Amino acid sequence: ASIFGVYFLAKKFLSSAASFLASVLFTFYGWTLLPLHLTSSETASSAFTIWTLFFLVKSNLFQSKKHSILFGLFLGFGILTRWTIMVYISGPFLYIFYQLIKKHIIKRITVSNLLISFLIAFLISFYQYFQNRFWMFNYFAVVSVGSKLWLALKDQSNPFSLYSQTFYLNTFA
Repeated sequence: ASIFGVYFLAKKFLSSAASFLASVLFTFYGWTLLPLHLTSSETASSAFTIWTLFFLVKSNLFQSKKHSILFGLFLGFGILTRWTIMVYISGPFLYIFYQLIKKHIIKRITVSNLLISFLIAFLISFYQYFQNRFWMFNYFAVVSVGSKLWLALKDQSNPFSLYSQTFYLNTFA
């Protein structure tokens, strides 16, 4: 599904040959293959991200109701799969929002389509996150900067010390 999504998304901006090349490069590019084969949630999240971007572009700055609804559906299922979809979509969405303001297209139909799409996404993904809110906020507290997880040694109190930073850089090397 991701490969076809890359092709159709690229086809909105490029020729058919270039779109086909983009999907082939996506297929064989190592950074996309590694996480896709490690967990199935990464496979689903990449597919939902690509199709969400496709319908965001197809919505024509939220002028098309059908594509705005499809954007909301894929965004909702993407957030239901992994919450990081919001991070991947935030840049293109902010650009679309900037275009709406720049071109003065904020009309009633645009706001209506925007609200419908986010309402659909919220209704699809809300319940799961509401049920697991304790674990989700606990996760954010555990991995926040300065928590015990960031310390290289148990007796080390500063995660930004020279030893901790060289430990992290050595880990990434």
